[in-house]
Amino acid sequence: MLQQAIYIHPEFGKILAITNVGILLEPEIKMDFSALLDSYSQNNTLFLKWPGESDTDNLYFLTKEQGIKIFIGNLSHIKI
Repeated sequence: MLQQAIYIHPEFGKILAITNVGILLEPEIKMDFSALLDSYSQNNTLFLKWPGESDTDNLYFLTKEQGIKIFIGNLSHIKI
């Protein structure tokens, strides 16, 4: 599904934008979201609209206190 969402820009190459991450974090899907970010960001420019909080090495889905914690310290990233 995500592979089909990749846009190929003539100047910047492969771009993937993910906006509704809540679906991917549902426990029933049993997805390793950190591994997904790692694999897709290797060869693509990845934009992630994050509905939560973050610190230097982690994303927190919704809140830091009660949200899902996702380690991103091994990824090269920019927060906007």
